Amino acid sequence: MKYFTNQKNYDQPANLFVANFIGLPPMNLIDTVVKDGFVENEYFKLPLNESNRQLLRSYIGKTIVMGIRPEDIYEGGSIPFTVNINENLGQNSLVHGDVNGKKMICKFKSWTNYCEKDHIQIHFDEEKLHFFDKETTQAIHKW
Repeated sequence: MKYFTNQKNYDQPANLFVANFIGLPPMNLIDTVVKDGFVENEYFKLPLNESNRQLLRSYIGKTIVMGIRPEDIYEGGSIPFTVNINENLGQNSLVHGDVNGKKMICKFKSWTNYCEKDHIQIHFDEEKLHFFDKETTQAIHKW
């Protein structure tokens, strides 16, 4: 379908369906509660940059869905990640694992030699975070 395959839908998905439908592997979607200056859940607490703070100011105290594409997750940082499966694909590696029990997939731009149960640290590209209204499933727009 032409509607679902353009770059804008990938970079700026209008809703949760599009965010989950476009991309291999699909976007990691995580319920979070918006606080003043950060989002948190039972898995992690993530400080927000100023633009995301402004974007989410009307959602303080509410649960939203935060999305992060696997290729926008990087090695190093403060989020603990436990490796379950490491798939080396040549120039990239898909690393399946979890953050304190929440399943996630990372797509690193290098060959990795992680083994099951390895513990690493990750971080998210703050400029590439996506936010969705949990009730309406619509994107909380930055643009």
